[in-house]
Amino acid sequence: MKKFSTSLAVGAVLISGIASADVNPFGATELPSAYLQLAETEMACGANMKMEAPKDQSKEEAEKLAKETNSTYKEDAKGNGWRKVVASPSPNRIANRKSIAKLAREGNIVIAVGGGGIPVFYVEPHKLEGIDAVIDKDLASSLLANQIGADEFYIITDVPKVCINFNKPNEVKLDRLTIQDAERYLAEGQFGEGSMGPKVKACIQFVKNGGKEAIITVADQLHDKEAGTIIVLN
Repeated sequence: MKKFSTSLAVGAVLISGIASADVNPFGATELPSAYLQLAETEMACGANMKMEAPKDQSKEEAEKLAKETNSTYKEDAKGNGWRKVVASPSPNRIANRKSIAKLAREGNIVIAVGGGGIPVFYVEPHKLEGIDAVIDKDLASSLLANQIGADEFYIITDVPKVCINFNKPNEVKLDRLTIQDAERYLAEGQFGEGSMGPKVKACIQFVKNGGKEAIITVADQLHDKEAGTIIVLN
């Protein structure tokens, strides 16, 4: 019997089930974005809010749409126009996780939970309904990694390692982080909410829920076991 080491990488949200070194890396299987069941209590409170991806509006267009649809619009932080603001609830379950796990373990590369996935909730038993929300792709991918039993969770980003005091004279690149250290640095504000913060939180979630280790790195260093920042339980 072959031993499978299932990994999940985020960015292009990639899942790879590796049975041997000669698995065809180009045998990709693309699924519709995985449906996400959301915790209804969190949807009701709507504590976390995010901007939707559709095209930016002018202030005049945003004000008109807000009035017509009873929605909230805010100006993009980068000054690129106005966007609709919707709830960002925490994902609870990936609906087609069993299919994803099977495909990954057969040696396929599966593209799933793209953009965080399609948010749905149960309006009654066995009946799902979509909802206007944005799901954090890092948290959704971490959840999927746990639910398919992945050993390792990779987040692909544009910096080779997680840093504290980022872009400062006393910047320190981190090779290894325990959950305790990662949570302490988060509390200190070392990782920005719009950048490294959600990635570190997703890694913490994965390890706390049974994953062996999470790695944040860049794509061209994926095959280097010494590259990136490894996040472990202790």
